[in-house]
Amino acid sequence: MLLTRFFRFFKYLNFAVVQEVLKRTFSQRLPGLAAEMTYHLMLSLFPAIMAFLAAIGLFNPLKITFETLLIRMTKVVPDEVAFLIGGFIQELLKTESQSLFSLSFFFWIWSASAGMSAGMYALDKIQRIPQEEMRPFWKARLVSIILTIATMFLLISALALVFITDFFVNFAASQNTLMRFDILRFWQRLSLPLALGIAALTIAFIYRFGSSRWIAGTPILPGAILATLAWAILSQGFKIYVSSYGNFNRVYGAVGGFIVLQLWIYLSCLVLLIGNELNIIVGEAMQRRKVLKM
Repeated sequence: MLLTRFFRFFKYLNFAVVQEVLKRTFSQRLPGLAAEMTYHLMLSLFPAIMAFLAAIGLFNPLKITFETLLIRMTKVVPDEVAFLIGGFIQELLKTESQSLFSLSFFFWIWSASAGMSAGMYALDKIQRIPQEEMRPFWKARLVSIILTIATMFLLISALALVFITDFFVNFAASQNTLMRFDILRFWQRLSLPLALGIAALTIAFIYRFGSSRWIAGTPILPGAILATLAWAILSQGFKIYVSSYGNFNRVYGAVGGFIVLQLWIYLSCLVLLIGNELNIIVGEAMQRRKVLKM
């Protein structure tokens, strides 16, 4: 049943739906709400990296792990973003200050939950939930903190799974010298789709529990998958633009990397919101078709 509903979603994708998505995107001020999310996420990004390292633990093998992660990240994000984040991670790994990492966790929780709160408000606007039916401030902030921590836990668990799988793949390749390069090449090709799948599940989790009210039968995963694919394509296009045509470092100097990072986060937030907008519009069309059949 769920699989049937999943594929039925794509039958409703047509020009009229795209028009409605664009219309609601601007009428519901999604670009402005994405900018608000970007502001809070920019404040929380670097404390989040510090908290991320603290959550995993301060071990020397992580230096190699994060170097590998950074190399994979450069395939999607602009080079300036990868260089900025990678340099920050390397400096943190040199300090090995447990108190610094622990303190950053609380800064990250507060600032990241503010970004999550902005996203939750945007999801409520997308679903046209009346103001009086939205969560009160204290409840919304509590839910945003729980969602932030849960999202981090999901990402860490998924990342750990990728790293464990990577270990076993390398072990299998070392035991089979004849097929070693084939095994490693297969894993390299599979690692990016796996990472995108993890991102799609994380976005679907936010769609489901972020809004104040979820209407049963509303699609979740299809929009999350399309948002993830659109994000990957947009990130790749933005990367090509920045490397080929954008002179951010020449114009802005040392802060050029931060400008690129801010634009990339903004586009990512906007794509995430549009993905849920698509879920809602297609869900409404599916409900209308269901009523007509009755």
